[in-house]
Amino acid sequence: MAQSLVGKEKKHDIYDLSIADGIKEMLTIRGFTIDKILNSTISNLAETLQIDDYVALLIYNSAKKTSN
Repeated sequence: MAQSLVGKEKKHDIYDLSIADGIKEMLTIRGFTIDKILNSTISNLAETLQIDDYVALLIYNSAKKTSN
């Protein structure tokens, strides 16, 4: 049976982000949500995920865009 989303907002998750699938997998494995990304700084994301600041910025911007 299909569930209606009328009157309910769809909750966005990591797989809604416009980033590479491998990065999505890394984020989910490490327990990240869009809210957790948006409540982090770019440098904190980069340090936590051990990635370049530029990649962390791409992740953050995609999360911000998806949450709107």
